Amino acid sequence: MPSPADVRSSPNRSDQYDVIIVGGGIVGTAIGYLLATRGLHVAVLEKGFVAGEQSSQNNGWVRQQGRDLRELPLAVESLRLWRGLSKALGRDVGYRQCGSLYLLDTDEDHAHYAGWIEAAKGFDLDTRLLQSDAVAALAPSLGRRWKHGLYTASDGKAEPEIAAPALAEGIQDLGGHIVQKCCVHAIDVQAGRVHGVQTESGIIRAGAVVVAGGVWSSRLLRGAGIRLPQLKVRISAMRLSGVDGPSPCVWAPGISMRKRLDGGYTVTQGSKIIADLGLDSFRYARDFLPAVRAGWNDLHVRLNGRFVEDFRQSRALVTPGPMGQDMRELKAAPDHAILDRLHRDVVREMPVFAKADILERWAGYIDATPDGVPVIDRVDQVAGLFVATGFSGHGFGLSMGAASLLSRMVIGDDPPVDPAPYRLSRFGVGERHEVGRI
Repeated sequence: MPSPADVRSSPNRSDQYDVIIVGGGIVGTAIGYLLATRGLHVAVLEKGFVAGEQSSQNNGWVRQQGRDLRELPLAVESLRLWRGLSKALGRDVGYRQCGSLYLLDTDEDHAHYAGWIEAAKGFDLDTRLLQSDAVAALAPSLGRRWKHGLYTASDGKAEPEIAAPALAEGIQDLGGHIVQKCCVHAIDVQAGRVHGVQTESGIIRAGAVVVAGGVWSSRLLRGAGIRLPQLKVRISAMRLSGVDGPSPCVWAPGISMRKRLDGGYTVTQGSKIIADLGLDSFRYARDFLPAVRAGWNDLHVRLNGRFVEDFRQSRALVTPGPMGQDMRELKAAPDHAILDRLHRDVVREMPVFAKADILERWAGYIDATPDGVPVIDRVDQVAGLFVATGFSGHGFGLSMGAASLLSRMVIGDDPPVDPAPYRLSRFGVGERHEVGRI
């Protein structure tokens, strides 16, 4: 699997911070960085290593195109920040404007995205529908002519392996701390207010705690009496060697690809996802039932060894004491049958990839909510507790916008976008929510 850039832990950990961020992925480091730019003393606590899980394994798209309309304001804000991030950090995060291209074969797809463009026109996007000749001109390596295309020239991409590490180092530049191999076992709540966290190496105090732990977030919040329905779903991916392929980020039915800075391509499955059966599959079954009935992303539930491992990890994360080495990183096995089929599809649609070698295969777990939209909110029941999780496969691209919103919540500033779509309470008893897509 992709290896993120090494980040050194801060040498002198404090016992007191203004804000503790739990989780050293792209969302946690982005939140920590923006808070540090406002002068707060922050610490990012990571049970393993910065970007050790899905934050270094994703597809790297930074797009506005095709977003759920509830996410679109966040995507616009995120792209604004991504554009200037390398300059602000003094480190390259791999951001490049390349455009997003969806390949469409039916009039129904054309009509759907025409409706999306109409609904999104208040955001002044440059998204446009293309006819077949324009699609072929934009991506001449395609093996056949597509009837339609959807294209947003202003969309971009970045490099997952280096982006979160660059943000972590930016936090350290501003006096914040990165503490790796530091599992948080529990949030310390006294009299309805956060006082810090209990870690494998002791209590660390803070007036505010942000839970940005990806697939681990629901479990940690549950220990504080907060219910957040969330499942981890497995996505398989591969890296291909460089060929003269498309420059924009490309989506076609069953295919999603990005050209990397090294000239190769990261390719992931465009639809089918696997939900490994675990304890949360039963705990949140009723929450996810509407999504399953709606045919949510061709979701497949599988029983395998992950069930036993999930039970073991549930015990380990709430037991004081050092974590075992095997718990530092959540490992996922790639589905080789899916990837073999994906490779055949890529070669069929873009024959130039017949010359490409498969250099690497991997899989990662993404944190999914029942409606496919993240939770970015303050927790009403516990003063000083905040959460940013459940990005449902969109966390890399949305990370800077999410950090902008959450950091202003912590500080008490006006939000950059309407926070209502991302509220935690939408999953409360009796609440209804619209089913989205990963």
